[in-house]
Amino acid sequence: MSRDRAPGAGSCSISVFSSWQNSFGNGRWVAFACRAGLLGGCTDSRPLVAITDYLGTGVCNIVRQVRAINCRTTWDYSSLAQFYELRAPYHPDLIAGAARSLGIPAAARIADIGAGTGRLAAAWAALGFRVDAVEPCREMRQLGRQLESRARWHATTGERTGLAAGVYHAVSFGSSLNVVDASAALAEAARVLRKDGALVVVYNHRRLEDPMQRDIEQTIRQHVPEFSYGERRRNPSETIESGGVFRVVETLELAFSHETTASDFAAGFRAHATLQRQAGPSFPVLLDALAARAAAHADASGRVQVPFVSRAWLASRC
Repeated sequence: MSRDRAPGAGSCSISVFSSWQNSFGNGRWVAFACRAGLLGGCTDSRPLVAITDYLGTGVCNIVRQVRAINCRTTWDYSSLAQFYELRAPYHPDLIAGAARSLGIPAAARIADIGAGTGRLAAAWAALGFRVDAVEPCREMRQLGRQLESRARWHATTGERTGLAAGVYHAVSFGSSLNVVDASAALAEAARVLRKDGALVVVYNHRRLEDPMQRDIEQTIRQHVPEFSYGERRRNPSETIESGGVFRVVETLELAFSHETTASDFAAGFRAHATLQRQAGPSFPVLLDALAARAAAHADASGRVQVPFVSRAWLASRC
């Protein structure tokens, strides 16, 4: 779920833009940084025209340079890994449905990229597929090995997996395409896939129309007014198809309710890297506020029902 950091890369962007952050104020800085891709490396594939309009062409050129640097930096999940299993799982039928739709044969080889603690890897393995799980974050990978021992784990990145070329029937990204260099990772997926191989991109989304989730969203924006979910809540079809290698052929949506304790639901936000990054020093205070909001919606036993939808985009080679 993360990528290795190039020594000194992060400090370069900070030194270039620290004076701008001071002059913008935190809110405008976060908005600018999200649009420029500075908080998410090079995950935002949209043109920099909007940035030019926002700050001018000279700044836009510097942004291009800093984005190139940040392509080598990390979404660091090392301190978040211990809370990751508190987050909702994917719908239990999602991967089985994807496998059926794509006609993946029994015992086929699957590469799961940004495998985290192994949730998608476990779903593939439970169906009898042979899984290679790629996860560069040591803490996530260690948990993954404990929770899913059937997969073979690799301490490599989505952009350079080190996996054999042309042997996998499917490559999956479980909530991870937004935290890699998407163009490089998709090119790598094409390299390791068979000619008849397929791509599976998966995200879990809370249903924000639910009353409890409306309260949660309001609380988040009280503490981080400019908060943006970024690529993880956008339709990834354009990104998937941008290189001319893949074509989205089907999407799956499966709704479910995740039952958990109010305290575990709130603690799961400790593994929300997007929120942590944008909240900055106010993150601990925000977590306390989220815990209070969740507790207000709990039943007499302290449990909550959290509505989710698991979404999968299935793509074949062009």
